[in-house]
Amino acid sequence: WLIDPSIIRKAQVQRWLATWSLPPAIESGSVAEAGMLMAKHDPLHVDAVLCGRDLPDGDGIHLLPRIRSALDPAVRLGLLAPKSALPTPAECRASTMDAWISKPLLPTALLQFLLADTSLRNSTGRSAGTRTGSTFSR
Repeated sequence: WLIDPSIIRKAQVQRWLATWSLPPAIESGSVAEAGMLMAKHDPLHVDAVLCGRDLPDGDGIHLLPRIRSALDPAVRLGLLAPKSALPTPAECRASTMDAWISKPLLPTALLQFLLADTSLRNSTGRSAGTRTGSTFSR
């Protein structure tokens, strides 16, 4: 699930997913659209969520705990943020995210996020805590 206002980035992600033979992403462009999607599809079945920090109607980091509570705990939650607005360690913990990716979004960073080793997760579905490249995992 990609929550991002950029039409260009959404198209780019869909092309990468198709190249990797992965299913297409569900798309939302704002906090409001994401909320409507969660209400319409209860429960929402996704493998990973990548949420932009700079949404037109709010900071995507504040949407992540709501998404976490609505989805299976094993679903990876990531934040896409500009380098000038990367989350602090406290924000990472409070938002329940598994990883952050700095902009510009590169295909290698997205693939690393999507295919992260889920065997590192403990019984609650949370990851053990590594930092690799532009991705931070709790």
